[in-house]
Amino acid sequence: MRLHLVIPCRCILIRTSRLVWYTLAELSCALGMRSELWEKGDFYCIPANVPHRDTCIGEEPFVMLDIFNPVREDFIEKFKQASETGKGTGE
Repeated sequence: MRLHLVIPCRCILIRTSRLVWYTLAELSCALGMRSELWEKGDFYCIPANVPHRDTCIGEEPFVMLDIFNPVREDFIEKFKQASETGKGTGE
């Protein structure tokens, strides 16, 4: 079975830069007006305020590591809430 999963573009305009490392999967990614194919082991940088969309191609699961600079304030709040309740964020 081949997966073709589109992770919707939420038109996220994050005020931080984002560095992404794909550890599994092959993806088609749209950054702003351009589209590229990325493979396992690729790195890419999304500048602040650039909308983007990822599409997983193939049978491998989509696994990536995100690094935000500076740290996203909304993530800090989610982790604070999770630590207060003793539960994970669910995301």
